[in-house]
Amino acid sequence: MMKSLLCIFLLALPVGFAQQLYLGAALGTPLTSPDDIEEITDSFELGAQFGLDFLPGLGVRAAIEGNPFSGGFKLASGDAIFRFYLPMSPNSVYTGLGADAYFSNQPDSVSDLEAADLVAHALGGVEFRLGRFGLFAEALPSYIIGNDPSERTSYYLRARSGVNFHF
Repeated sequence: MMKSLLCIFLLALPVGFAQQLYLGAALGTPLTSPDDIEEITDSFELGAQFGLDFLPGLGVRAAIEGNPFSGGFKLASGDAIFRFYLPMSPNSVYTGLGADAYFSNQPDSVSDLEAADLVAHALGGVEFRLGRFGLFAEALPSYIIGNDPSERTSYYLRARSGVNFHF
């Protein structure tokens, strides 16, 4: 009996821990402080992301963003994402925490990466699945690390939406 249960568990284990990869493209508001709110209507940022859900409700994501028409690559980010699937559906609501490296100028070399401003953010979003494709929208309230927490310009809000392709 014990051997049978162990065998069933070992056969089911790979299914339960199946990794799911996804690649995505995003369109979002630029990295702005509350003082630069006018820039949101004048610009946008494109992004690419790679994600790995290594458990059904837990995953990680890496992304880059920028405006290729006016300055190029500006932001690299990493997130830990916690998904809550809607009943009887592949659609999910998610939340998470992450960090960004923000570049005031396009980095030209590896040594320029040290000049990045560090940003911590929370995120909340929703993804609607259409087969292998997922349409997502999310908000990222953020804090610029090292700035005075009592200053209003230390905080900002970004919004992103886009499409993911799940493998």
